[in-house]
Amino acid sequence: VTDDQGRYRAPVLPPGEYEIKAELGGFATAIRNKVALTLGQELTINLTMQVATVQESVTVTGESPIIDTTSNTLGTTISREQLDSLPVPGRSFTALAQTAPGVTGVGGGGVNAGGQLSRNNSYRIDGVSNDNNVLASPRGGVSLEAVREYIVIANQFAAEYGDASGAIVSVVTRAGTNDVHGRGFLFHRDEQFDAQDPFSKAQGSGQAPFSQQRFGGFLGGPIRLDKMHYFVSY
Repeated sequence: VTDDQGRYRAPVLPPGEYEIKAELGGFATAIRNKVALTLGQELTINLTMQVATVQESVTVTGESPIIDTTSNTLGTTISREQLDSLPVPGRSFTALAQTAPGVTGVGGGGVNAGGQLSRNNSYRIDGVSNDNNVLASPRGGVSLEAVREYIVIANQFAAEYGDASGAIVSVVTRAGTNDVHGRGFLFHRDEQFDAQDPFSKAQGSGQAPFSQQRFGGFLGGPIRLDKMHYFVSY
């Protein structure tokens, strides 16, 4: 129910695709389909209701992507589709953080934003701090299979985050649904597939051995429909 000015607010919504519907007696029902909400995003969705003399509804679809005009924060959201399709060294989600504007890695790893040291970053998992204050790094890793999406906020983030002058890396993990879903993977890189380094070949030192194997997967489903679900990853 809106206030007397027609304003409404729906806080603490998980990322996903939503449908917004407005109803009032004497007016045509207004429906906005396929509203994509990503992590850390605040959307302003204005619905216009027309006077109706008979039962009818107006559905809006196929609009251009909604631009967030309420925030000046510089951030990049990494979606589940990107996590599945982009090559990720070491199967660590933090590697994709370096694809965000203004973010780079030093020494082959870490996240450095806006010229700040990696010790100035803060990492959140489902809204909870994952910082190791002693080592100035994430306290622990999360399986790439368990990540739904995450956002890298390079600068100008709101005071609600705090605890950092560098970047904010906020992760939302996946959850089970009413349907059973699972997947397994095997990442195999054998030294037989590696090319000969031209410098080592020139000095006759032979091909450097390099081999890497990683495997895992996830499984999620219902315990009680619409009430309780399970999700495990390895």
